[in-house]
Amino acid sequence: MLISFLQLEAPVQLDQIPILFPALGAVLSGAACGNHISPFAETTIMTATSTGIEPLQHASTQFLYAIPVIIGTIISFVTSGFLCYNGYYTNFFASMSIGIVVTGVLFYVGNKFFRR
Repeated sequence: MLISFLQLEAPVQLDQIPILFPALGAVLSGAACGNHISPFAETTIMTATSTGIEPLQHASTQFLYAIPVIIGTIISFVTSGFLCYNGYYTNFFASMSIGIVVTGVLFYVGNKFFRR
């Protein structure tokens, strides 16, 4: 799909698809996030059953922890998209650093102002 999107012809070298690793990371992190906050995921159902609560209630409690990570990940992948032609290492360290900082700040702000 990336080959078609970038209008390349096969066979393609790895350096011709600079957005390959960010795209794979987005797919895998989206799957992990969906599994973590979905009330229908087996891990959510097993955890809710073992703790004696409803799966939807458990998923709603996990969603508050996932929001800062989702926002930080989105910002990290947008940064990675802008830096995709600057080299793998620059892209990795810049997008990872920005994602960690944004997530940390959001957790700090959430802990400071939204305590129950």
